[in-house]
Amino acid sequence: AERKAAAEEAALARPTGRPSVLDREAFHYLRAVSHVRLRQFRRAEEPLQRCLALNPNHAEALNTLAYLWACRGENLPRAERYVRRALAQEPENAAYRDTLAWVLHRLGRDGEALAEIVRARETLPRDQEIDAHWREISGAVRGGAPSAGE
Repeated sequence: AERKAAAEEAALARPTGRPSVLDREAFHYLRAVSHVRLRQFRRAEEPLQRCLALNPNHAEALNTLAYLWACRGENLPRAERYVRRALAQEPENAAYRDTLAWVLHRLGRDGEALAEIVRARETLPRDQEIDAHWREISGAVRGGAPSAGE
């Protein structure tokens, strides 16, 4: 997070000259985030790929791309590798753990997905998206929809 903030500051402070790799990396990631916020998910992929070409270990880009693929059920083995690389850098990041749970669920590995989503909920309780994924995954583990009280 500090690195991203520093890159954003550097990008804004550099009025002339050729942008650094870090500036371009931040630019592509922020472009992708803008597309995601506008729900233009397919358009977010290209700037994420460019960001990762500049920095293959950009944890946020790895996670975001993995999550976009998981939501569409595409590139799931690659999505799992990407989110695991992000988690290797930030093992307690609940959003990354949620993405891993969602990827595993989409791969049909619901037992593993449940363990990951429970860890995400412990780290970040009362998060709407994590809770929604927990309900769906726990329902799949039980073989049906979760009860209304969950």
